Amino acid sequence: MSAEVTRRDFLYGAEAVVLAAMLNHAYAGVPAEDLAGDEEYWKRIRAAYARDPQFINLNNGGVAPSPNNVLEAEIEAIRYSNQLPAYRMWHDLEPGIERVRKKLAQMWNADPECIAITRNASESLQIAQFGLDLQPGDEVLTTSQDYPRMITTWQQRERREKIVLKQSNYDVPAHNSADLVRMFEQGITPRTRVIHVSQVVFMTGQIMPVKEICALARARGITSIVDGAHAFAHVPFQFPDFDCDFYGASLHKWLSAPIGTGMLYVRKDRIEKHWALMAAPARWTKTFASSRKSARIPRRCTMPRCKRSSFTNRSARTENTRACAI
Repeated sequence: MSAEVTRRDFLYGAEAVVLAAMLNHAYAGVPAEDLAGDEEYWKRIRAAYARDPQFINLNNGGVAPSPNNVLEAEIEAIRYSNQLPAYRMWHDLEPGIERVRKKLAQMWNADPECIAITRNASESLQIAQFGLDLQPGDEVLTTSQDYPRMITTWQQRERREKIVLKQSNYDVPAHNSADLVRMFEQGITPRTRVIHVSQVVFMTGQIMPVKEICALARARGITSIVDGAHAFAHVPFQFPDFDCDFYGASLHKWLSAPIGTGMLYVRKDRIEKHWALMAAPARWTKTFASSRKSARIPRRCTMPRCKRSSFTNRSARTENTRACAI
């Protein structure tokens, strides 16, 4: 077995074992408890990263280091693009983003049409939050422990559109998941339009019963938004498990993708009626509708298709090179 951990090996490993940030495919069937004491295994992982010998990195929750081969792939893509950026950025690199999008969809059992590449979880979630049609008095139900940027996003809509943000409180650690589901259920009123929940809470690591909370939202006709920033490639799941409407994640955390990469999942029946965060010309929307093989589909986007605009019109060379190195 080669001592070098390839990107393909890493992706399979991130899906297979929750306790390892990177796992060679040859270990995929080995129980985690056996790997914990396998020093040869950990030497292979250590060798895959460039490390500062003066420090031990214990924080992958903000951003994680990328393996050497991922870093080199990103650098090479930047060099390649820089030689002829106006052509290579869109003609050569963006089709690579489409391949990444399809691979992510395959690994987490989603329709590729439901996956978009973004810059981070916050951007993904703000696409979901700002794209919903809400009326004055409509309520958004979340908790006091959700990520501050997402809370301030809802608070901005409160000030601008007079919606109502309701934040439930709970003690941590919460040992009974049924209590958390009950907390959300008791917070629902006839004006509740959105439930926003973190799969893993960013400060405490509390794992929320997302499947049950999303089922509660679905049964009540309420939109569900899941913040998966600290769960994606860390806690094993498949998108059909949750049946959520929106899911936002950062790929530069537990997946160790290049810094500045994220992902948005949107339930397919929500795509056409969701407002994109950045508007695009109507002719691009028509292009998507007429041909899913359009060369524009791979752009770093809000969604491949959308009712009012198709994707963001600000794909930069550095964003393409990062996404292609995922």
